[in-house]
Amino acid sequence: PGWTGGFQMLYGALLSQPDSLTKSRVMRNLRFAFENAVAPSGFFWEAIEGRTPVAGDLRRPHTHNWHLVRRSADGLFYALLVMQHLDRTENGWAKVYNMPNGYQDSIKKVADAFVKLWRQEQQLGQFVNNHTGNIIVGGSACGSLVPGALALAAKYYVLPHYLEVAKDMMRYYDSAFICKGYTTGGPGDALQNPDSESTYSFVESAMTLYEATGTTAWLDMAGRIATQFATWVSSYNYRFPASSAFGRLGILSNGAVWANTQNKHGSPNICTHGGLGLLKLYIATN
Repeated sequence: PGWTGGFQMLYGALLSQPDSLTKSRVMRNLRFAFENAVAPSGFFWEAIEGRTPVAGDLRRPHTHNWHLVRRSADGLFYALLVMQHLDRTENGWAKVYNMPNGYQDSIKKVADAFVKLWRQEQQLGQFVNNHTGNIIVGGSACGSLVPGALALAAKYYVLPHYLEVAKDMMRYYDSAFICKGYTTGGPGDALQNPDSESTYSFVESAMTLYEATGTTAWLDMAGRIATQFATWVSSYNYRFPASSAFGRLGILSNGAVWANTQNKHGSPNICTHGGLGLLKLYIATN
């Protein structure tokens, strides 16, 4: 549902003005998610193969029933964007494409699961149990997109308490991570190493809170986070050895976003985001 797949891919496909075949596949994926994707905990399943949930990392048996909070954070945020987009652009889309009755409720369960976890623990942790929703591995900024997702949910479901919880979460993350100059736990395969992925998701969360409230404090926070995120972006072209594969191919490194300090991987993209939060920040602040 998130981190490296799921709803954000459907959102991107919809925005690309898809042909009829692509559109039908997007809707089939969406219908499947509404019917199958939510675990007993209220969070999304880690993945589903066929119609069988895949819990945890199959390569690591001890992670059975572990769910990466990032997946449900991304999933909730982009599922809401998908539904908002379809509501704006296609009247009666849910009926036309045979979505299950109460499809919105399946997504609402994820928002409620985050609210419940926050009220119990005053944190969101990194991994939770697929069946109980209890934290297995705590700490980290793995849920950095959750405040933004709950701000979207507050508007979509007309439930103001989602927005209040989102504000509380963001204040916690600011003091626990952002003000200290590092964020951790976004990728599921890098322990709790500092990473760019959780950093950037805070940009989206802060900008979504700013749009929801008009309060400039969230805009100022987004600016601080964007400055921090910029430290993960290469600002020049590295001189690769002429005999290396990258040297022979003329690969450019300027603009590459480093994922995290464990895998030392850089690519010309923010991991699973399109950078819309940065554009919104630019428009709002010039």
